[in-house]
Amino acid sequence: MKIFLTLFNVITLVSATIVTDADWKAYKVKHSIIFFLFRKYYVFLKDKYRKNYSLAEEEKSKVNYANNKIHINLHNIRANNGLVSYRLEENQYSDMSKTEFFEMLGGKNYSDTTPPPQRKETPVVLKKLSDPFLSYRNWTRDGAGYGVLDQGRKCNAAWAFSALSAIEAHYFQVAEDPMLPKQLSVQNLIDCAGGAKACNGLQIPETAYDYIEFQGNINTGENYKYTGVQSFCKYDPNDVGLAIGGFQTIDENMDGALLQIVAYETPVVVGFNPFSFEFMHYKSGIFVPPQNKIDIYHKYYMTVIGYGSDNGQDYWILKNSMSNSWGEFGYMRMIRSKEYPITKFASFANV
Repeated sequence: MKIFLTLFNVITLVSATIVTDADWKAYKVKHSIIFFLFRKYYVFLKDKYRKNYSLAEEEKSKVNYANNKIHINLHNIRANNGLVSYRLEENQYSDMSKTEFFEMLGGKNYSDTTPPPQRKETPVVLKKLSDPFLSYRNWTRDGAGYGVLDQGRKCNAAWAFSALSAIEAHYFQVAEDPMLPKQLSVQNLIDCAGGAKACNGLQIPETAYDYIEFQGNINTGENYKYTGVQSFCKYDPNDVGLAIGGFQTIDENMDGALLQIVAYETPVVVGFNPFSFEFMHYKSGIFVPPQNKIDIYHKYYMTVIGYGSDNGQDYWILKNSMSNSWGEFGYMRMIRSKEYPITKFASFANV
C-alpha cells in the first residue's frame, strides 16, 4: 500500500509539473498585475514589475518556473500527508532561481560572511503586568495600520517598510485624531536616510527611527510616492506625517519580552532569515524555518503584528512587504516556541 501511494504521488507530481505554453502565459498574466490596493502611493515606471522578458530571459525564467513547481509540489505532498505544517505556492518570484531570489535580498552566496551592522542599543524596560496575556492578538485585525505593500525586485527596503508598518499601527492606537496616521513614505526613508545601503540588504530599521526623530517628521506616502528604486532626497517639511521619540531594542532570543510588548504596547520589527526556498514560496500554515546554510538575520526585516494558537500550536503573525500575493495575503504565521526564537535584531519606535 505504501509503495502504491508513493508511486501515485510521483505520477501526480510529474503530471502536475508539466509546464505548457498556456500555463506559462497564465503565470505571466497573473503576476504582471501590480498590487493596486494602495496604487496612489506608487509611481511605478511602465512595465517595471511586468513579466516582460527578452528571448534569453524567457527561456531561463520558464525553466526556473518549471523547476520551482516541482519542488513546490513535492513539499505540498508532504503537507498533504501531515509531515509539514505549511504549504507552498507559486508566486511572483517563481520565475527566479533560488540564487536570484537570494541576491535580490542582498544575499551573496551560501558562505556570505558580511558582518551584522553596528546597532545603537536602547534596551526595553518592561512594565510589571497584573493582567494575564491575551490568548490572541492581531494589530491589523484590530484596525491598526495599513495593508501589505510591495517593495518590488529592485530595492530590498524591508528595513523601511517594517519600521513604518510598526509605527503606523502603534499610532492608530494612541492618536486622538481618527484621521491619523496618514500612510508614511517609505521612499522618503530610502532617498533621504538610506544612503548607499538603502537597497542592498545592509540598512537597518534603527536608521529609520533616527531619521524621523532627527527631522521631527516624515512625509506621507501619498505625497512622496514609492518608486521601487533609490533617487535624490525630495523631503518636504510642509508635508507632515508624524514624529517619534526615539526607539527601543529587545535583547536577542528574548521572546517573552517580545510577546509582552506585542500584546500590550506595539508591533515590533524583527530581523528574519529569508534565504530559503520555503520562505520564497510560502503560502499558508504555520511556518517552521528549515535548516539553512545561510544563517543571516540582519538583511531582511518583518513586523511582528500579533500571535495566536492553532490546534495547540502557538504561532507569531508577521507582516511582510512582498505584496498580498505572497503568503497569507502578505502575512506569515511562524511557529512560536523556545526551539525557534524569533527575537533577532528586534526594535520598535517610541510613539
